[in-house]
Order: sequence, then structure tokens, then C-alpha cells
Amino acid sequence: MRRVLVLLLALASAVTTAVYVRGWIERRDRAPAVAAAPEPTPRREVLLTTRALAPGTLLRADDLAWRPWPEEAVVEGFWVDREIAVEELVGAVVRRALPAGVPLVRDDVVRPGERGFLAAVLRPGHVGLTVPVDDAFAEAGVVYPGDRVDVLLTQAVKDGGGAEAAVETLVRDVRVVAIGGRLRPAGAGDGGLPRQRRTATLELAPRDAQRLALAMDLGRVVLVLRALARADRDRSATAGAAGPLWATDVSRARRRGRTIAVYRGREAELAPVGPAVAGPAVPAAGAETPAPEGAGGGP
Repeated sequence: MRRVLVLLLALASAVTTAVYVRGWIERRDRAPAVAAAPEPTPRREVLLTTRALAPGTLLRADDLAWRPWPEEAVVEGFWVDREIAVEELVGAVVRRALPAGVPLVRDDVVRPGERGFLAAVLRPGHVGLTVPVDDAFAEAGVVYPGDRVDVLLTQAVKDGGGAEAAVETLVRDVRVVAIGGRLRPAGAGDGGLPRQRRTATLELAPRDAQRLALAMDLGRVVLVLRALARADRDRSATAGAAGPLWATDVSRARRRGRTIAVYRGREAELAPVGPAVAGPAVPAAGAETPAPEGAGGGP
């Protein structure tokens, strides 16, 4: 009887173990498979553009930024791992059109002082002409590469009665690409323009460059700084219909001097030319001058 009881207990234990093992196997098979986490892709920092850049653009500090980039997509020519400071590329000129968010390739830019920099700055169809500037312009230091100016010509125009000063606008709204030997625009931490800056290089259409080259033999060329707010809405290359301004248009005293001598027989008098201007009468040479009222006369 005891043997039968032991066998029954062993059988019950075996059945229980079998049921437990079978349930554990079923639960394991129903458990969702856990996907293995992929290994992280190696990334490096690459210098990218932050906005679309047109050919000839002078780079500013906020045009570029360091951003993560997949290592397998890094190619030769990229600036990587902050190997250059962004400030070192400020003032470099872009050779070709670049969309926003693309890596900057070394061959895409030319830095100041490198061969071909000035040619890369000029827009297609334009030339660079260097003009002398006076001491006041040089010492003021208010015009930098990238600013826009008007070009004036002042000269003394000779006629039969002598010479009269005149000024006229030769070219409007042209870009300054260099001041003296400086090719970089103004920026943060700028130490100022070099003292020896007696020239300015302008970006001009070929015909305007011819006119300006001839004007430098006629008189003094003056640059006038334009407001940036007007550069886009008042863009006109040549002066057009704007006529010259004469000295007599500025000074009333000079208008008084524009007279001609009129002879009637043996008598002569000076007649004004142009608008009449109040002032004492000017007798002609050799004409008799009346004595002032109240002055004692001869016998």
C-alpha cells in the first residue's frame, strides 16, 4: 500500500512538472521579440551654409555654422571638426551659387589675399576700376568694401569769358570692392581701415568704366556714400537726365559776375546775363562812374 502511494505521488509530481514546463514554453513563444538597438552612426562636425548664397557674395559670420554630419558622407574638401574658425572666412567671396544647409567646400570660396579674389568678387559683365580719393575721404574711413557710392566729377569749364566750376554725377549706385589694399567688409572686432588708403576700386559696367577713366583726366572724382535702404529701389547705373550743377547755381555772388559789356556809340554799360541779382551796379571799364549823392563836385 505504501509503495502504491509513493508511485501516485511521483506520478502527480511528474504531471505537475510537465504542465509547468509546457506553460513556460508557450509563454516564451508568445513573448514579443525585442529588436536589437542599432549601433549609433558615427558623426562629425561639418561647416554648413545657413542661407542661400549667390556667386560673388562676401561671407559674413552668420552665413556659416558647424553642424553634425554623417561620417560616411564626409568627402575631401569639407571643413570638419572646427579645423578653421568661422571668423577666418568672413570677407571671403563665394565662387558659385550655394543653397542653404549644404557643406562648404574649400574650392567654393576665395579668401582675401588669394589669387583671383578680386576677379571672383566682380559680378559677370562688370569690371573693376581703381580711382584715387582725396585726403578727406581717406582719413574719414566711413566707406568700406561692400558699400555703395555715387561718383561725381568736379571740373572748371572754360568758355570765352573765363572758367566756371561745375559738378555732375557720372555713375550712380556702384559697389565698392576694395579700399586701398583692403578687400574685407567691416565686421566685429575690426581694427579699422589701413591709413594708406588713397584709392577705391569700384565695380562698374564696361561703358561706365570708360566714362570714369576719361573723367579722371578732366577734373577731380569724388565718391558719395549712399544709404543702404535706397540701394535696391533706386538702382541706376549712369546718371541719365540729371544735368550738371554750375557754380552760378550755387553762389549768388558768382551769378552777379556773369555780365557782358554793351556799347552804344561811345557809351558802355554792363548788362547781366541770366537771372537778375540785387547788388551794386558794376560799371564797364572806361565808363564814367557817377559821383555819390551829396559828395562835393568840382567847379
